[in-house]
Amino acid sequence: MSDAFYCDVALRDAIARGWIEGPRVFASGPILTITGGHGSWGNWLAPEHRLTTHASAIVDGADEARKAVRTHIQYGVDLIKVAATGGFGTPGSIPGAASFTVEELAAMVDEAAKRGLAVTAHAHGPEGIANAIRAGVRSIEHGTFLDEATIQLMKEHEVFLVMDLLAARYDLIEINKDFSDKALSDGNAEEYAKMVARFRQAYEAGVRIAFGTDASVFPHGRNAEQFRLMVDAGMSPADAIRSATSWAAELLGIGGEAGTLAVGRRADIIAVSGDPLGDVRVLERVEFVMKAGGVFVSPER
Repeated sequence: MSDAFYCDVALRDAIARGWIEGPRVFASGPILTITGGHGSWGNWLAPEHRLTTHASAIVDGADEARKAVRTHIQYGVDLIKVAATGGFGTPGSIPGAASFTVEELAAMVDEAAKRGLAVTAHAHGPEGIANAIRAGVRSIEHGTFLDEATIQLMKEHEVFLVMDLLAARYDLIEINKDFSDKALSDGNAEEYAKMVARFRQAYEAGVRIAFGTDASVFPHGRNAEQFRLMVDAGMSPADAIRSATSWAAELLGIGGEAGTLAVGRRADIIAVSGDPLGDVRVLERVEFVMKAGGVFVSPER
């Protein structure tokens, strides 16, 4: 979870202390980006009104990158998130364009590793994806414009792919958002179809895939609809479930305590009526939720 001003860290702690109910949160703090990069929300302002604070942490150069990671660690993050390319949601930002250099990314990965933290990279375009993989990130978020070379690079380095088909479909198809300023080669429907094909290509090539939806792009509560989109894109129902359980736990570095049902693991369980291996859409209707052995949702509540 990434958020401005370490709000995600505060939310994580409030949930962990029982002040409010909520899921287990892994917080990254503000996304690290370059001047004018994705997440630099002041891009649309005139220079004389430039923001002195940002929802992101803006860093340029390896030294600033190291310092930003140290600051994040000071405020108690669980991982580091970086914008290795531009993005769809930031004015003046091109999703396919690379942002940080390999040197800058490697500095962040190295600094995070000193405290046992992983780095995950928002990355749409091939150059930025390749830069992030070579620098040592654990996962690529989005991977919209993956190509054969970057797919093979991900497989070679055992990097996870978190390809949010639901968020992409919502923006490109459902609301048909205007992305004419994002240097796309085709219309929205064609771009989404190509993204689905790239997902299938990465899956069939053996790239490790974890479930992630870029929630808040679409209305909350629809997250489980992505299971169907992943299966429609060629993933087996069993692997779609693994992507949100054991594989997701491995990505987060908690594979030894969560993600599977076994003695000694956290009792984090959901239940549905029906067989998701036969119809994965039943996962959209969760009827029972247990977190760490406590029941939060059940037919009797």
